[in-house]
Amino acid sequence: MKKPTYSFFSNAKISIKEKEILSICKSKNVLDVGCVGQVKHFSGESWLHGKMTKVSASVTGVDIDKKGVEEINNRGFKCLHLSELTNSDVKFDVIVMADVIEHVGNVEEFVNFYLKFLNKQGVIVITTPNPFSFRQTLSVLLFAKPSVNSEHTCWLDPITLSEVFKRLNIKINSFIWLKEYDKPKSLTSYLIHLISRLFTILRKFYCPNFLFIISK
Repeated sequence: MKKPTYSFFSNAKISIKEKEILSICKSKNVLDVGCVGQVKHFSGESWLHGKMTKVSASVTGVDIDKKGVEEINNRGFKCLHLSELTNSDVKFDVIVMADVIEHVGNVEEFVNFYLKFLNKQGVIVITTPNPFSFRQTLSVLLFAKPSVNSEHTCWLDPITLSEVFKRLNIKINSFIWLKEYDKPKSLTSYLIHLISRLFTILRKFYCPNFLFIISK
């Protein structure tokens, strides 16, 4: 697989994370990777996994958090611990990795592991923060430090992640830039969001997040 050119990314559309993911999952059998860490309260309306269950044919979660997996199952959802999935031969139409890949120790190993649970015509959806986001520049200018989740192990931009796919001989079906996930909750965050949005109009590589759809 050849790596995409800069124009490929520059010409990509800008959209909303949940809108794109739910559209892909519609009427499909879905595996949701890392569903426990999506929200603090699984009953909340913002829980992406819960929204998937409303549009998909079936949704199975998988996570390494045993207590979280148990709680999700007690709430009537279906969730497997990673060890249970490892020993199964189940296949899925869509595998969603929503802001998970930046938490793992070995990106190539992680993606390659889940490929074996993908149907022949299935796709993997990956979203992750963009390290080149203009919001990061503003964070350094205003607060003297970048905004970093302490549980992240790496930063992945569209170009470096494309190299991972190339090494695994994975096909890139589509690429989409993503807007901010959350609405601003203070005047400062509103101004940061506004300024960042203006710069993304000029240069899409300033977008805060991005999405890849890949397949075997």
